[in-house]
Amino acid sequence: MNPSCAGWVGAITRTPRRICAALVIIALASFAPGFFALPAIDRDEARFAQSARQMVASGDYVDIRLQDAPRYKKPIGIYWLQSAFVAAFGHNGDAPIWVHRLPSLIGAVGSVLLTYWIAAPVAGAAGAFLAGALVASSLILGVEARLAKTDAMLLATVLLAQGVLLRAYLAWKSGRSALLAGVRAWLYPALFWVAIAAGVLIKGPLIVVFVGLTAASLAVIERSAAFLKALRPVTGTIVCLALVLPWFVAIAISTDGAFFAAALGDDGLGKISAGQEGHGAPPFTHFILFWLVFWPGSVLFALSARDIWRGRSDPRLRFLVAWIVPAWIAFELVVTKLPHYLLPVFPALAIASALVVTSRAQLIGEGWGKKALTAVLAIAASLGLAMVAGAAWFAHDGGSWQFLCIVLVAIAALGLGWRTTLTGLAGNDRARFAAGLISSTIAAYWLFYPSLARIEALWPAPQIADLVGAAAPCANPHLVSAGYGEPSLVFATRTDILLGDGAEAAREFARHACAVAIVEERELNSFVRHADLVPGAVTTVGRVSGINPGSARRVSLTVFSRAP
Repeated sequence: MNPSCAGWVGAITRTPRRICAALVIIALASFAPGFFALPAIDRDEARFAQSARQMVASGDYVDIRLQDAPRYKKPIGIYWLQSAFVAAFGHNGDAPIWVHRLPSLIGAVGSVLLTYWIAAPVAGAAGAFLAGALVASSLILGVEARLAKTDAMLLATVLLAQGVLLRAYLAWKSGRSALLAGVRAWLYPALFWVAIAAGVLIKGPLIVVFVGLTAASLAVIERSAAFLKALRPVTGTIVCLALVLPWFVAIAISTDGAFFAAALGDDGLGKISAGQEGHGAPPFTHFILFWLVFWPGSVLFALSARDIWRGRSDPRLRFLVAWIVPAWIAFELVVTKLPHYLLPVFPALAIASALVVTSRAQLIGEGWGKKALTAVLAIAASLGLAMVAGAAWFAHDGGSWQFLCIVLVAIAALGLGWRTTLTGLAGNDRARFAAGLISSTIAAYWLFYPSLARIEALWPAPQIADLVGAAAPCANPHLVSAGYGEPSLVFATRTDILLGDGAEAAREFARHACAVAIVEERELNSFVRHADLVPGAVTTVGRVSGINPGSARRVSLTVFSRAP
């Protein structure tokens, strides 16, 4: 590190172009580890990816199917985005999982740049750069950038809408209508309503919840909703409906309304009143998870929270508080809770924290607060080091010099970043502290994610696919699975694989002259009994043992083949 991190920050923040280039580099450095190497992850990612693959293969870009079953939990947007990349990079929908992840990567990098764009009129160049870097290095966005699902792209649409809403609100508060004059008089409203439409097509009404709660809260606080006039709500609503209605009408006709019953009833209202798929949790769960999932931004927020609340009369902080608090309360009351549900409010926390940290005299005062922060950082470093060391230990096979080089470089970067963090804290150097915290976090990703991808026990499906491909008794064997029906298996093998219990799989296996069966140990006795396996006619191809990522349960799978 240069002795003056502030000098580096000054050089980077000299022009918006430099800031954007630096943020893209930070984002890609944070999101790249494991992006290509991690197999399809159960269950949501594999479901989205498999449905998009089938969409390209079938040419039906209205209906959403997972094998033969309808997939009516989310609207069409993310499937269209994935399908576009799959069609470009794959053959008949057959593309690797990283291709399906490209929309999430683009959404995550876009979210980092949009965080900077939102923060620019709020926190200045240095504060906006810090806010973008905190979002780029955050644990939760890094996870979503590596998953072929909706949340990273949803975040980008929310941020685009919130950025326009912020500018309309600040222009109204200051009485400077020139902020939305000229080309922006139509461009900003157009961006706002296109973002709303895109968000609805990606994840239904969630974008309306986040943006609507912000606008409603500001209207209540200000006792006026006049700031919304600049967004041209009547024209904008018409434009938004014109963008979203065609597909919703098409899917309603195609499914006789079944999509809305499943998406709004089962998936939407069901999550509010009950914990779906074992994800129910009490209020304040999001508050507890926040300190981990938004690391390292949560550290800066802890240093800034009191000043953020005290300064809420400032229109800039008032907007951010209206963005954060109502949505947080609403999602704490929803019974189903997952760590990414509050992702769209985390950039607001990063912007508010950056505004406070870059505007006050010192990072933290001397005394117990500084000692407590040092202790928290030491505990976090110990836990993080244990996590990445454990992943590297289980992943090590002694065979890849590239992997070992990555580990050695990442360890060196982690140590240097952590030393910079502690030096910045000791000297109350804000730039050095933030630079060390962010760089050490990214270095930990370069240790953790590549190691995670190399732990074979976590990824049974690719191993099974390799066995099936190597020992297939004919060009296109009939494929069945008994007791193991994870979506990743469908994605790794074939869309037409039959998923069932031991008896059902045995009957299909015995009925076809050329077949391959994947049998989980709990279904093995039933399969053997019903299949009436004949020695010589049936071959045991191999066995795979590991952990089912979808259920965190140990599995042991045997692969059988039957030749004509």
